[in-house]
Amino acid sequence: MIRHVAALAFLVLTSVTVGERVDAAEKAGTVRVLSISDALDPASLDTFGRETGIGVLVDSFVASDAIERMMRAAAPPYDLVLIPASALGPLLKAGLLARLDAAAVPDAVPIEPRLVEALAALSGTGFAVPFDWYATVLALNAARLKAANVTLDAGTGWDVLTKPDVLRAVAACGFGVPDQPRTLYALTLAITVPPDRAPTVLDRRRALSVLAQLKLAAKSGTEAELADSAAQGDLCAAILPGPAAVLASERAKVAESGVDLMVLTPQTGSLLWMDVLAVPAASVNRDAGLALLRFLLRPETAAIMARAGHVAPATRNPPAPGIGNTADAAMLRSLVIPQPLDPALARVIETQWQHGAAH
Repeated sequence: MIRHVAALAFLVLTSVTVGERVDAAEKAGTVRVLSISDALDPASLDTFGRETGIGVLVDSFVASDAIERMMRAAAPPYDLVLIPASALGPLLKAGLLARLDAAAVPDAVPIEPRLVEALAALSGTGFAVPFDWYATVLALNAARLKAANVTLDAGTGWDVLTKPDVLRAVAACGFGVPDQPRTLYALTLAITVPPDRAPTVLDRRRALSVLAQLKLAAKSGTEAELADSAAQGDLCAAILPGPAAVLASERAKVAESGVDLMVLTPQTGSLLWMDVLAVPAASVNRDAGLALLRFLLRPETAAIMARAGHVAPATRNPPAPGIGNTADAAMLRSLVIPQPLDPALARVIETQWQHGAAH
């Protein structure tokens, strides 16, 4: 899941006129970065340049499937990447990431333990560092829901997935879900299966049944399309990534359309998504890449980047920025990071979604 919807490529090279600063910049060179679009604050990168004399060249991507291709095609290679944790698997399998030694991340950097734990469960340790995180949430139009006599609150919000009568009621006044069956399947398991046990065959069948019901009852679309519909007041509820839901809420307020969107992460849990920093194995300026990695992990820098992206920083100090309740540290413990699916199961899920019939 990519949290941004616009592609961007930009160059941040510190302007210097003092001779020794120019010499330092030439010696340090330029660090090349591949990043989620809009994730890196240009002003902060300017600060890094002034401190180090290192220029920063950033290429951005929108779709996860572009990451490996861009890394292989880069000449010279990238020195640092900021990517979704879900994209790590193929990169590690292809040997495209370098192992980070113990000194890569200073002990003083207060990374959230839950994120470190989730990343280890997803891809092992030593190749990436958590940078930010967010949850899958509900964007609710309170006025439309009230008019439809439907209640979705912090304790029962995911009833829309687990109770057919609630789903029918919400769908009748407009329910949007992403056209991402694997995400919806993982979300269903996350809220119905206790975290201390693996899903059973029955759990999986129930999750597939939910997919069939959603296909028939809900409106599916891209995250951008659903966010637009929610901001315009066309939906009672929508399942969205936290950043997209917050942006939709802000757009509705700016438009002064009378639409009041509430961003809700139900207490029963949700999906955890995170972005991570890693160093490509082919890096030619590894020291500069690591210097930028450490700069980005400074709590004050991470907080600036997180506010801009409507996500929560992976660092614990300062606290997560105010982005609704999608960045509550206590809530973080209830979130489940999606695991890679068996290819055969993935095909079943995709087929289920395409046909909308229970198996």
